[in-house]
Amino acid sequence: MEEAQTDSSRFQRIRNAIPNQYIVVFNDDVTWKEVRQIASDYQRRNRNILQMYGKVLNGFAIRLGESEAQELSQDARVKYVEEDALMSGNQTAITDCNTKAASDGHYPKCVTQSMAPWHVDRMAEGYTGLDGTFSITGTGKNITAYVVDTGILTTHSEFQGRAASVYNAISDSNGNTDCNGHGTFVAALIGGNKYGVAKQVNLRSVRVLDCTGNGSTSNIIAGINWITTNGVRPAVVNLSFGGAANTSVDSAVTSSINSGGLIYVVAAGNSNVDVSTVSPARVTAALTIGASDQNQFRAGFSNYGAGVDYYIPGVSIYSAYIGSNTAQALATGTSFSAPIIAGLAAIELEWNPNPTSGINGVSGDTRQMSLDAIYGTSSASSTPVSTTTTSTNNGSFKTFGSPFIY
Repeated sequence: MEEAQTDSSRFQRIRNAIPNQYIVVFNDDVTWKEVRQIASDYQRRNRNILQMYGKVLNGFAIRLGESEAQELSQDARVKYVEEDALMSGNQTAITDCNTKAASDGHYPKCVTQSMAPWHVDRMAEGYTGLDGTFSITGTGKNITAYVVDTGILTTHSEFQGRAASVYNAISDSNGNTDCNGHGTFVAALIGGNKYGVAKQVNLRSVRVLDCTGNGSTSNIIAGINWITTNGVRPAVVNLSFGGAANTSVDSAVTSSINSGGLIYVVAAGNSNVDVSTVSPARVTAALTIGASDQNQFRAGFSNYGAGVDYYIPGVSIYSAYIGSNTAQALATGTSFSAPIIAGLAAIELEWNPNPTSGINGVSGDTRQMSLDAIYGTSSASSTPVSTTTTSTNNGSFKTFGSPFIY
């Protein structure tokens, strides 16, 4: 090991850390060949390499004792060593329509509706009210949306054969199966036939959260690394999870965005705190989405702050669920606000798959990408904002404040 002057900042502690698991990031001038050799050296010493990255981070995840990890952080070739940690899906609850709600002992009102669910109705009507219809120009056809989550029940009737599993970072007996329901719920909001916004988008599962809805940052980064290396472009990437501020996850998301052609949409989180304290929601190049209620106000649980780009329906949302190919559920959380915007971003890419502006990595800033093209911008507001009609790319849409509140 190459000795460096001791620098305690290069060993980073994280809230909700997983004991004896670390993410090791090397300096930019350390080649990937050297990184692989270092990893091999640790393997020969019976240390478990959990993940190799390469595309979004110049490093790997490893299982080590803390003293050994601290020693590694002082290697002159190492930028930092960060504790691996848990992140979780950003939902307050999901209630299966066949299960009585714990709060009142009654079944939720999850009936088959002839009218559009309120969250998709709001996307079409804006602040002018709800009329039970959803009309928008575009379906996301031939565009891919990556759902980085608990998996997708790909056989669910909502997806009509458009969903598939492409990557699984979880080492359990469930394979690509969604054994939690969060990922299926999210996927249907992006592109479900009834509950989704982009009703013909291709949905691809990147499973990084387990049956409890939790996942390690090392596995989350592995999923992001896979998309960046193997994913089709242009595409939308939805991240409906979060945790404490985390340098490694933020760096991976930023690197993936900078690789070009990938729009990241991230849930703001449900802790009623400034989003600047939460990862990956604090990544400035991503679209960070908070939750609004049916009255067009910020939901009381939603994270907030200058880093939130849009507030989108996230209270009492219906979507697809696991258990059967027709199961549905009711849920609340910013986890379910983000995929609505991911669906709109997919529609924007359908109109303009090779933009000359607007997607970071092509040109422009992701935060000003598809939603500004669709909705326009004006001054921010914390109250319901009025709308005007504008025509963009052959579609009729609304102009809202930035961040607008639906």
